[in-house]
Amino acid sequence: MILSQTCDVQRRKNIIICPVYKVKDFEFSKDELMKIKKRRTGYWFYLPEIEGVLEESIADFQTIFYASRKLIENYKSNKIATLSDWGRHHLGWALSGYFGRPIESK
Repeated sequence: MILSQTCDVQRRKNIIICPVYKVKDFEFSKDELMKIKKRRTGYWFYLPEIEGVLEESIADFQTIFYASRKLIENYKSNKIATLSDWGRHHLGWALSGYFGRPIESK
């Protein structure tokens, strides 16, 4: 998943990405999956299923790294989906929570 903003992807040599994994590849309890869906975890970002396009998935913020823009441009034709405005705002919120590490209520 590309995490850099579009303007940064167009201008910078390196962009920020993270892996996306299918939920079915993990053994989440119903409780754990519900926490992920409700964004109660700071390191996974839930991506709902898009029938025929994307299985129910999670983006893993624990494995963020830089990649060359040229590498990503080679895969541009393999783009699966783009976040909606709502999704983009929630991604920004999730990233600020992950990097800011707000104090959790007890």
